Amino acid sequence: MKKNKVIVVTPTYNRKKKLRILYESLKKQTISDFDWIIIDDGSTDGTDRYIKDIKTNNNKFRIIYKKKNNGGKHTALNVAFDMVKRGLLVIIDSDDYLVSDAIETILSDWEKYGDEDLSGLCYKRMSNNNKIMIKNFGDGVTTSSYGDFIINSGRVGETTEVFNANALIGWRFPEYKGEKYIAEGALWAKITQEKKMVFIDRAICICEYYDDGLTMSGRKLRIDNPLGGMYCTKDFFGKNYRWRIREKKALLYLVYVRFAGKNALEECRKNNNSGILYLNLLPSFILYHFWVIKYKRSDR
Repeated sequence: MKKNKVIVVTPTYNRKKKLRILYESLKKQTISDFDWIIIDDGSTDGTDRYIKDIKTNNNKFRIIYKKKNNGGKHTALNVAFDMVKRGLLVIIDSDDYLVSDAIETILSDWEKYGDEDLSGLCYKRMSNNNKIMIKNFGDGVTTSSYGDFIINSGRVGETTEVFNANALIGWRFPEYKGEKYIAEGALWAKITQEKKMVFIDRAICICEYYDDGLTMSGRKLRIDNPLGGMYCTKDFFGKNYRWRIREKKALLYLVYVRFAGKNALEECRKNNNSGILYLNLLPSFILYHFWVIKYKRSDR
């Protein structure tokens, strides 16, 4: 692969109809020298046949398709990280699509701001009704870690990450038996703590949301995948973060500990940031039982 070649990575699960929209947006790109890697997370809707058909008729860019057993989006991304050794890897979900100059924009911005000491670029996202999906995205171009720029600042919303493949070496999402969801931001924070990221006040990806999508599933997904929830909160109640962030993440961590069937008091004892955890023992007990009633009993 060329050093600055863009590789679009799309994890997908039973999204054949939505993949058509993404594919059309890729065909309209102002630059067609890129690869599209589709990691099929065990789809049963004929996604494999659809990709086979478009590969036959496509001559604009390279399409690479790999199918795996269903394990969740984060496990599909792990497969992609193992496949991409060089270039700029941009993660585009199967129900999103790119603006027509997205590839050109990535290459141009990397030429301006990128180097091997950076992990990549991060853009805000926009919905299909032109609504920005994350607010207060800075003043044009900011170099920071994901933890500081997104989490410590309290910014909430959807972003589009473009990673220098070299920065991903050695980094993978943990995979827990029986769980299929981990929020991506926790790993992005770890990666960009070592190599900063450039945050650009521009949208290159258009989002759509569906009732069965990960974004809409929200809290119940995290409750049903509590080990992943622990992983996603554990790094954020340390002293590098504002008190409000630390307090919230410590509370959530202990709630997920309880859903995972672990001993909350024991988790406090063995954690380096035990003080803030002890403060949240009682609140986490109350919130845990409230969520059991709200999210668990309604399933029975």
